[in-house]
Amino acid sequence: MPVSHGAYLPTKRSLYTIIGGPEKSRENFDQAIHKIRIVLWECSTTVFGGARLSHLEA
Repeated sequence: MPVSHGAYLPTKRSLYTIIGGPEKSRENFDQAIHKIRIVLWECSTTVFGGARLSHLEA
């Protein structure tokens, strides 16, 4: 099954600050979501369970 090289999409970053108690203590947590777009061609719908790709067929 031919596949294109991955195209990196923008990383979604979120920063969360938790205030911990009356002494003005803080903790920071961050979350990064990385996404890569690939393109498949010449593949049958049975490989991916037809129903999941039905919305992509035009």
